[in-house]
Amino acid sequence: MTPAIVVTHGMLGAELLKAASQIYGPLEDVTAVSNEGCSLDALRLSLEDSLGDADAPIFVFVDVLGGSCCHAGLALRAAHPRVRLVAGVNLPMILEFLHHRASVDTEELLERVLSRGRAAVRVP
Repeated sequence: MTPAIVVTHGMLGAELLKAASQIYGPLEDVTAVSNEGCSLDALRLSLEDSLGDADAPIFVFVDVLGGSCCHAGLALRAAHPRVRLVAGVNLPMILEFLHHRASVDTEELLERVLSRGRAAVRVP
C-alpha cells in the first residue's frame, strides 16, 4: 500500500485527512504536515522525518504550486527519487489515492489522482 504525506499551510492537510477518514474510514500510512511556524529548512527536515526508511514510492501532496510546502517537497524529491510530488491537493484527489493505492502501480495511481483532482474543479 502506497503511503502519503499531505503538506499544507496551516491545518488544511489535517482537515483534508479528517474529512477523508469520515468518508473513507480509518486511514493508514497517511500523514499531515503543516508549515505553520516553520522555516523552509525546518519544514524540509519535518518531511524527512515523516518519510521513513522504506524504499517504496511515497506520494507527497502539497497545497500550492510554488509555495513553501512545494519547495520543501521539491527538495525532498531531489534527495529521494521515490517521492511523487503532487501540487494542488484537494479532497477528491485524496479519496482517489486512498481507493486505488493498494491496487494499481505508482504511475497509474499518479495519473488517476491527477485526473480526479482536475475533474473535481468545475463551474456547475
